[in-house]
Amino acid sequence: MRPWVKTLVVALPAAILAVAPAAAQPQRRSVDTIHVGELPSGISAGAGSVWVSSARGDTVTRIDPSDDSIVARIIALEGPGDVAAASGAVWAIGNTEDSAARIDPRTNAVVADEIELAREPAAVEIGRHHVWVTAFGDDTVLLLDPATNEVVAQVPPGDGPLGLAVARGEVWVADYNAGAVTRIDERTHAVTATFPVGDGPVDVAVGADAIWVANSASGSLSRLDPRTGTVTDVAVGGQPSAIATAFGLVWVADMARDAVLAVDPRTNDVAAVLPVGSGPTAITAGFGSVWVASVDGTVTRIAAGARNGAY
Repeated sequence: MRPWVKTLVVALPAAILAVAPAAAQPQRRSVDTIHVGELPSGISAGAGSVWVSSARGDTVTRIDPSDDSIVARIIALEGPGDVAAASGAVWAIGNTEDSAARIDPRTNAVVADEIELAREPAAVEIGRHHVWVTAFGDDTVLLLDPATNEVVAQVPPGDGPLGLAVARGEVWVADYNAGAVTRIDERTHAVTATFPVGDGPVDVAVGADAIWVANSASGSLSRLDPRTGTVTDVAVGGQPSAIATAFGLVWVADMARDAVLAVDPRTNDVAAVLPVGSGPTAITAGFGSVWVASVDGTVTRIAAGARNGAY
């Protein structure tokens, strides 16, 4: 879900732009395209909806997964780059002013904004007790306390932290410049290990008994066994930009091919190449589908279990 396209934008006043729902529910297809506009850069499924941050439009768009309609456009902060959603809150971060905002999914209201972060925040994930944010410009990972909406700690991972994943009491950070992935203990906030991966790691996901890293510069994935520390290189080609695990597969957004690759973790082979919008930059899974945000202003929904060119 982590975006890695940085865009300069113009500030707008905080507001919520309500959008009327569609008059009739569309028939569910294997692959649907939703036009959200304004350079989508991050995406997250949670709190009953799919949330898309749009760096150029200063908005967070809310999509109803029951009919793929846009139900709200929330102006939360300047240049939102990534977004993370859970049952009680939606968090957006932006690198124009190096800040974060918090949205209440019950009301779509921005309940906290201008939360100061470190330089060039890149990715956000919600953990058990904190919200975790990578800051590429300061080589640090920030911990936000949702009780106070303030940064309460910083953890130095490797050089150039970008994407991250929080799962099973651990935080995994892709260190772009170091060509490595860092493991952080979610409870103690201590760095417990660093593993070399491919060139230019931009995103990380946890699933299928492994840690999966998307390596943009080397056109590969790195499959890490967290029990043994063994790293297996998985050649996929192209330019991986984001990664997610769901429905028994590993899903990789490929900027070079304008596609999503479905990788079978049993064989490490690419099982399908699925066309999406131009410039896929973020990916998430939820509500029985994989969702891909592309810089051409679209979100592609790929239904799990579908056939004829999609899973």
